[in-house]
Amino acid sequence: MRRPAFLAVALALALLAVGSLAATQPSTDAFEVLVQRYIDQRRDLGSLSRSAIETRVASQKALLGEVRAVSTTGLSPEQRIDHAAIVGQLEGAIFEAEVLQPWERDPELYLQYGSLAGLMDQQGDPATKGRNVATRLKALTAMLGDARANLETPPRRFTDNGIYQAGEWRTFLEREVAAFAKTTGPAQTEVESANAEALGALADFQQFLKVDLLSRSTGNVAIGKDHYNHILNVRWYMKDDAAALLAKGQRAFAETEAQLTTLAKKMRPSAPSWVEAYESLKDDHPPEPLGAGGLWRYISLGRPTGDETKLDGLFVFQNGRFVQQALNIGEPFTTQVAQAHAGTYTVENGKIILNAEVGLIVAPGAAAPVASSPNRRHELTPVTGPSRLTLTFRSGTVQKFTRVGGAQGRIVPLANGALALVDGHFLLVFEEGSRAIAGSGTFTQRGSTLRLVAERWLSARDGKVTYSKVPLYATLDTTSLRLPGEASIRVVGGAGR
Repeated sequence: MRRPAFLAVALALALLAVGSLAATQPSTDAFEVLVQRYIDQRRDLGSLSRSAIETRVASQKALLGEVRAVSTTGLSPEQRIDHAAIVGQLEGAIFEAEVLQPWERDPELYLQYGSLAGLMDQQGDPATKGRNVATRLKALTAMLGDARANLETPPRRFTDNGIYQAGEWRTFLEREVAAFAKTTGPAQTEVESANAEALGALADFQQFLKVDLLSRSTGNVAIGKDHYNHILNVRWYMKDDAAALLAKGQRAFAETEAQLTTLAKKMRPSAPSWVEAYESLKDDHPPEPLGAGGLWRYISLGRPTGDETKLDGLFVFQNGRFVQQALNIGEPFTTQVAQAHAGTYTVENGKIILNAEVGLIVAPGAAAPVASSPNRRHELTPVTGPSRLTLTFRSGTVQKFTRVGGAQGRIVPLANGALALVDGHFLLVFEEGSRAIAGSGTFTQRGSTLRLVAERWLSARDGKVTYSKVPLYATLDTTSLRLPGEASIRVVGGAGR
């Protein structure tokens, strides 16, 4: 007689569970709507006029109130994480806007020309893309007017960075946007007009930064301990305050110094400290590559048949390693043949011997556009002048270069490639399976963040090749190189520091 009673209880519990699930569904759906609103807010380029900033803050406060009103009881574990993250990010953004007021301190806030790259790279009708770019250019030009009205006494470092970035973005508009305009068909005139206006406004803004703002750039970079602690707690949910983080960093530094001292005693027992031991390692140089050491820019590539191809690219020799990346000159540049190599070199009998651990030839129009030739040996005969270099390969191929610099910097070995950061220029070569990346251009670095201004850039995956010339941000540390839209690339031997 007890069995029917048990079944009745079980059925009742099941019905309660279904009812509970149904009750939580509206809460879950409502939260997803709020998540999408938050994402849309983040994507909005927005004006930086005072009134627009005040409207944006009011909108953020309204969204924050709605998100907080959602009970987390009925949310999934993933949604609870999203809930906490959105609350923290909104509280941090509101605090930044109302208290830190970066629009008064940071000229770079108004230089958002990177948003053009995404519009230019979109698939779709060329004229529609062109009109979208023209609209964005006009908004960016208006933003420079907001900057003049808002900027007060920023830190000098911020103004110096703004001056530099304004120059970089002028080059981007002159080269990349101007070239893009020619591909937009009926929208070409509209894009060119908006770009000309943007270039003029950007040149005027750079002059404003140099002449007007720089003289009153007396602000302090530091935001203050209390403000910093508030951000740690509210935006990042950290229990440690600034003092605790500093103490952790000091302990880590002391532990690292102790390890360095121990290692230095093994390597150089007579050295007074690990610093002297490190400096002494510079005396153990790999062979100098017969006058070819340094960073070189391509002039041309000649073949045994006598014809010569104009190239644009870079080649670096430094401390037993080399990196090379180049692209044939021609239009459209997305159809040109590219090449990229990285590896080590030795000097033997008056020759430079390259061991190309990675070797790529990319021909976008070919049936198999990426040809890989790893671990190939190349024998070169160098002839050097005051600022010129000629490399003659054993095959008879002749490559000509002009000197860029002495390769001050470093070459970071990667798993299946290398990243050279020398003389303000970068060269990247990487290959793994069906995936390949190669590029070169200029760079700036702030901590572990690299801003790569690519003069040539290609990525290949599963036989599909994409060319680009847009700036991008990368992160480099002792374990990995991380590029937007790409899987992490492993750094070999902790050399990314």
